[in-house]
Amino acid sequence: MNLHTLPRVFYLSRHGQSEYNLLGKIGGDAGLTDAGMEYARRLAVFARDHVGMEVVKDEETGEEKRIPRPARLWTSTLRRTKETAQFIKHEKIQSFKWDNGDEVEWIQFQGRARRNLDELYAGVCDGLTYKEIEEKYPEEFARRQEDKLTYRYPRGMLDLSLILIGLSYIHYCAYHTTFYTYIHTYR
Repeated sequence: MNLHTLPRVFYLSRHGQSEYNLLGKIGGDAGLTDAGMEYARRLAVFARDHVGMEVVKDEETGEEKRIPRPARLWTSTLRRTKETAQFIKHEKIQSFKWDNGDEVEWIQFQGRARRNLDELYAGVCDGLTYKEIEEKYPEEFARRQEDKLTYRYPRGMLDLSLILIGLSYIHYCAYHTTFYTYIHTYR
């Protein structure tokens, strides 16, 4: 059994603006817009300065100093999430000691693309705008408007499925050492 006795911190971030977001389309595997790239750059700075660092107080001098805090990075397999994470640096932390005393060499924000983090698949409506869905599939559009949580796009996924996948993933993360999420810190 592998239980953690110390709290874990998870940082979740949406991807930067994609070309599809700009056009009002759902799903797809579009890349980032210029605004999305700017978001990605700012996210990298935030990850470096806040997620991957912690402030500790020197017991002798009382001085505060910033030291690396080991963190992992997980994205979905979609292009927009990988592009959002592209500016986050993967530097080596020479020595990191786990809470059980084991010492390891650590690669900061080592990335992993996970399919179970992919966005809801919209089936036959993937790549369409809501206006196009309303025109092409008016009955489906009306059904989704009535109950978004339990609606399933034709040949697509159910919103509720995504929630259940997410909950099972969080549960898995809470009990395993080799887990990561968008940005996860240790300590």
